[in-house]
Order: sequence, then structure tokens, then C-alpha cells
Amino acid sequence: MKNIMIALTLILASTATAAVAQDGPESAPSPQMTASSNQMAMKPAKDRKLRGSVAFTGVFTRQWTQDTPGVNHELLAGWGVMPEINFTKRLGLQADFVSSYTSGVYPVENKLSMMAGPRYTLNPRWRGTPFVFGEAGETRTGIGRNMFGTRTHPGITWNPTASAGLGFDVNLTPRFGLEFVPAEWTGERFDYNGQWQNNYQARFGFVFNLR
Repeated sequence: MKNIMIALTLILASTATAAVAQDGPESAPSPQMTASSNQMAMKPAKDRKLRGSVAFTGVFTRQWTQDTPGVNHELLAGWGVMPEINFTKRLGLQADFVSSYTSGVYPVENKLSMMAGPRYTLNPRWRGTPFVFGEAGETRTGIGRNMFGTRTHPGITWNPTASAGLGFDVNLTPRFGLEFVPAEWTGERFDYNGQWQNNYQARFGFVFNLR
């Protein structure tokens, strides 16, 4: 019996040794497989490079302020700069700087808005690429005295601002194109009386694509 147990032990040991020796070369990765795995791991990092654009536009504003004499329905014109950076093919982050002013009306009014928020790019339509965006920030509003020498609004004030809109980019070359924002809502909350000003804005200008 003792001899049988010794024989079985030797047989099992030799079988295990043979299995390990047979599996060893197959389990060890080859240099070619290692290089291929490294390339696959590095490929997404290359595809994740950041891209963006900078737009320079003229801005038209039709503002509407409820129960605020003198500035209810003024029209403003100005310019805007909108830099944007993409984190993915669709999602990005944009900043927005707008300076606008009235001309030939009393009281004279000027605004400087600084906002930022997400931007989502949709599938191309015809030759344009539509996008939607939402922003939040602050607006510096300055209003002078009206023609009767009175003032119903603080001379200069910073107010919370929110904005949302729809736009289109039309690329003329890979790095240059036109940007059109036909519909944008901009709301400004006056700190001195708690009222919201609801403004309609439209933009048109040039966009430079950064690759």
C-alpha cells in the first residue's frame, strides 16, 4: 500500500510539472502583443486632444424691462467675443464677453456682460453645424440721467445674468467660417429692485477654428 501511494504521488507530481511547462510559454506575452496593447492604450489619449474656436460677432439686443420707466424697450448694439473649447466631439465649455450700448436715445445705457457655460454641438445640417448653449455670469449696467435730469436706476451696477441660445457655424475653410446666433435669451436681475430684464439677442460674425 505504501508503495502504491508513493507511485501515485510521483505520477501526480510529474503531471503537474508537465502542465506548468506546457502553459508557461503560452501565458507569457510576446513583445509584439505588448507593443500592440500599448498602442491601443495610447490611442484614446491622442484622440482626446482639445479643440476649440474663437468667434467675433456683432450683437443686436432688444431689451424689455417690466415696470422700469425709461429703459423698457431700448435697442442696443455692440460686439461680442466667444472663445470655446471642446472636451468631447459634442460637449464643450464657452466663455462670453459682450459690450453693448444705446445710441441717440436718453438715458444713455451701456452694458458689459461676462458669462460662461456649457455648449453642445449637434449633427451638421446642410452646410451649418448647429449648437445650443447656456451661460451664467454678471453684467455691468450703466445708465445716465434722462433728458429731464432724473435717474430711476443706479448709475452703475453689477447684476446676475443668465443666457441660453441656438446658433450655427458655417465653415468656409477648415479653420475659418461664419457664426450666426439667430435666437438668444438673456436675463438680467437688477439687484436694486429684484426685477428681471428679459432681452432678445442676435449675433453674426466670424469664427476661427483652433485645431
